[in-house]
Amino acid sequence: MRPRVRSTLSATVLVAAALMSGCGDDGDGGGGGDGGSDFTEQTADEISDAAKDAMAGLTGVSIDGSLSSDGQEIEIAMAVGEGGNCSGSFSTQGATAEILGVDGTTWFRPDAAFWDLFAGPEAGPQIVAAAGDRWVTLPDDDTSFKPFCDLEEFLGELTDSDGSDDATYTKGETKEIDGEETIEIISERPEEGTSSGYVLVEGDHYLVSIVKEEGEDPGEVTFSGFDEQPDVEAPAEDEQIALEDLESGAY
Repeated sequence: MRPRVRSTLSATVLVAAALMSGCGDDGDGGGGGDGGSDFTEQTADEISDAAKDAMAGLTGVSIDGSLSSDGQEIEIAMAVGEGGNCSGSFSTQGATAEILGVDGTTWFRPDAAFWDLFAGPEAGPQIVAAAGDRWVTLPDDDTSFKPFCDLEEFLGELTDSDGSDDATYTKGETKEIDGEETIEIISERPEEGTSSGYVLVEGDHYLVSIVKEEGEDPGEVTFSGFDEQPDVEAPAEDEQIALEDLESGAY
């Protein structure tokens, strides 16, 4: 059961992370800029860099995403802050797991459909009976849900660049999103297709949306709650059970 739960889930989570790289830096550009029309007159690379700088400096953010991979829909809704604090959910193929992180410790609480999907139809009901409605404590080396609670890793999908990016960037039109003006930056990558990132024109030039309609893993991710911290509290001890115990049958 151990490899079935973790390896399958980790692969699915990586698909969700892949969409995040839709408006990254090309490694060459020139930083921030002023708001208003002066900002929209900058080059696509300069606007992309301004968004990268703004997002890299965040201490918290809310992320909502919906994408498709191999015909399966994946949805994430997370509020992520500093110190491994987070709250949200992950859903796919009719299965959902709540996610909670407090001071670097991460828990998830799946529904029965989730366990059936990732542990298998035989082991799933046994785990449901053992875990009940308790939060499952993840080990420190977990690579499935813990990355959702790591602000630097989450934002790194947007802002990191090794200078070898083969994307080309062009400007689109301005567009109003939730009452604020944005400028579209279109990113084209030979292997991944085309995606559009929408960057705030006024104030801090945050990236508020990424839309990918072509290529592998199409979908949309939106960002809000900039610099806001999630309101989280660790579950009581009797509301927790360790993932290792579920995997080993020690329950």
